[in-house]
Amino acid sequence: MYWKYFCYVVKHKWHVLCECFKTRLYWRGIMHDMSKFRPDEFIPYARYFYGDYGVKNQCPAKWANPSDIFYKTKQDFDRAWLKHLHRNPHHHQHWLLVNDSDGTHPLEMPKKYGIEMVCDWRGAGKAINGKDDVVAWYKKNKDGMVLHPETRNAVERAMTFITLQEGK
Repeated sequence: MYWKYFCYVVKHKWHVLCECFKTRLYWRGIMHDMSKFRPDEFIPYARYFYGDYGVKNQCPAKWANPSDIFYKTKQDFDRAWLKHLHRNPHHHQHWLLVNDSDGTHPLEMPKKYGIEMVCDWRGAGKAINGKDDVVAWYKKNKDGMVLHPETRNAVERAMTFITLQEGK
């Protein structure tokens, strides 16, 4: 399980590196997702995605029992994901300000992280299914993303540019 996850991360990082280099974000491409190699992220991710527990395919109702291995694996993954978001500003969730009094507010992402985010999405598609289907993926997922209006505009422009490049 750990070897499979390691191979996936390296493959993902390679694709993101290539995308970042196209945009001249050399350092961001090199440093992208390095925190995934830290034990407090690596182990929970590997167990969640490649472990024998089949957690990613289980119904959330199975995670309700704290003594259940599914519950523990999911909780460990959720904590690792939160650490990953806080360590990696290329995730749009990193830029959400949560206030007790007035809810959640998206902050504008600096340009370099917004570009890296799109490179990440493209790299993930290539690593997972061998396709650069970022435009279709974004259309499917954009309504669930809480983005600052300027960040959303930048992402929409990037999707338009990618579509034009692909000749669609």
